[in-house]
Amino acid sequence: MATDIPSEVEAFRQFITDYLDSDNEELSPEELLRRWRAEQESATVIENIRQGTEDYENGKSEPIAQAFDEVRLRLATPACQRTPLT
Repeated sequence: MATDIPSEVEAFRQFITDYLDSDNEELSPEELLRRWRAEQESATVIENIRQGTEDYENGKSEPIAQAFDEVRLRLATPACQRTPLT
């Protein structure tokens, strides 16, 4: 099944290709992998923040206390066992 989203391997291949086409310092394969993973993690965090902001702006959010109460109800945790957030 084809997809428009590049696979992780394809994304890494593109990262390596871009590195080899640049005049960057020479890095070990381990350092290249570490940098690629860091970039992927940053991109994921940024996308999650963007999605959360979009959800908030579209009214798809709820106060944290309400969300925790719903989780407690699902887990049948008594309210007396709540721990303060502060």
